[in-house]
Amino acid sequence: VFAVSLLFFVVGLAALALAGAEHSRRIAAAYSRGLGLNRPWLGTVAGLILALLALGLALAELSAPGFGPLSALWEAVTTPLLIALALVMGFIVEPLFRLWEAWLTRAPAATPTPAATPAPLFQPDSSAAETLSPAMLNTVTAADLLILVSLLALAVWLVVHRWRVPKPADDGEVRDSVFSTSLLAEQLRALAARFRPRPAPEPPFLDLAGVAAARARIRRAFRAVLEQGQAAGLARAPGQTPQAYVGRLAEIWPDRRAALADLAGLYDLARYGADTDAPTEAQAQQAEQAAEPAAPPSEPA
Repeated sequence: VFAVSLLFFVVGLAALALAGAEHSRRIAAAYSRGLGLNRPWLGTVAGLILALLALGLALAELSAPGFGPLSALWEAVTTPLLIALALVMGFIVEPLFRLWEAWLTRAPAATPTPAATPAPLFQPDSSAAETLSPAMLNTVTAADLLILVSLLALAVWLVVHRWRVPKPADDGEVRDSVFSTSLLAEQLRALAARFRPRPAPEPPFLDLAGVAAARARIRRAFRAVLEQGQAAGLARAPGQTPQAYVGRLAEIWPDRRAALADLAGLYDLARYGADTDAPTEAQAQQAEQAAEPAAPPSEPA
């Protein structure tokens, strides 16, 4: 059952990948261009398939401990890799270790003696084997591992630098990997923005606190006309002047044309007029009367 289920998911995910490739091929054929299956795209598809399979195997191992599909698969994959890594390390480290051991265990230079009795440079002793101290052995091992890691890092850098994907001539055909840092950061910022409290909506009109009484009454009268026009389906467009707006309102309310034109002029005076040309109470009353909606026509008897 496990083998059949694993085969089912592998075939299904591969079919989805092939369907995506076919979709891309049809889009490219519509523009008379070839299918650009570059390394980032193929790596992304293969990475997603492997990640889904690993997640499924991990869930199977957690739900049925001791069943062993994941551990057996892991052992079958990692055992050859560990053997190959051990052979490579032994091939690289052993010659270096032998050279270092020979350099550390070499005999010190003999002190000069009278010419009559020259001392030998080296006196072998078969009864005592020369060995390194534990501290020296740890130092040699750490140095060998550091050299090995540096060589492997250099090899990886050379491979990546040599196999770097050239930038295509048409930037519109670039297919970035979904695991790019900028895209993941953008997605995380968008996800975090969903949980932030939304700011309070701004009021539709300016605050009239501190505005002179006559000016405030005229501006409130013009706001009432704005609300009437919006209720009638004729809202004020952004950047539209008061004169242009009341001209549009006069098309649906022709009997209020003169009153609305006077209201627009009074609004300009109240909104932008200087302090020396402040509107009067009579003008404020005139604006309020112009803002009153027209009475509906009476039905014939």
